[in-house]
Amino acid sequence: AFGSGPLPPHAWGWFFEVEVLETVTGWVGGLGIGVTTTPPGQLRRVPDKAWRLPRSFIVGYWGCIFVDGKESRTAWGADSLCAGARVGVLVTNNGHGDLIVFVNQRPVVSVPGALAGGEAETPIWNSPLYPVVDVFAATRSVALSRHAVPPPPPWHVDESLQRPSPPGSPRSGCHSAYSHSVHSAAASRAGGRSSAVASSVGGS
Repeated sequence: AFGSGPLPPHAWGWFFEVEVLETVTGWVGGLGIGVTTTPPGQLRRVPDKAWRLPRSFIVGYWGCIFVDGKESRTAWGADSLCAGARVGVLVTNNGHGDLIVFVNQRPVVSVPGALAGGEAETPIWNSPLYPVVDVFAATRSVALSRHAVPPPPPWHVDESLQRPSPPGSPRSGCHSAYSHSVHSAAASRAGGRSSAVASSVGGS
């Protein structure tokens, strides 16, 4: 699901947060969360996964980072989330366009310059940003945390959680893991599990 309207600006950028309502055990991977500059009305069909959205910037699943379709890895896994956890996303307005993911107000992933754009491009964060949540695998349902604000800087990510590696490395494999997980789950659990976001995410 993604927001019906763009995110409003906060003091340090653009932020939204969801609360995990329900999780299930025995699944590899969890929610994907981030932003896109693609307005909902421009989509003829919604892709099966959020990271397939044009101009999307998504973190989660099996320790994946997708920056406009380009994959890298992080040690943080969304399948570690428990019910009651609050997961937030901040795009900074400090001139760099960093993407930061928080769990219970603690930074767990930082992607410097994720929305900076190329040298010849207008910075991506100057475009309206729509929130995106992909409820999947171990994460069964979430709800929007209304009126949430990001924690104040500095935002230092624990080094043990910040070890990205490029696609093709031994730690990579989001695409193959996704395919294997979906087909195995479908075979063993009568259609698998899916869920919609419990509350509409986005600006008013």
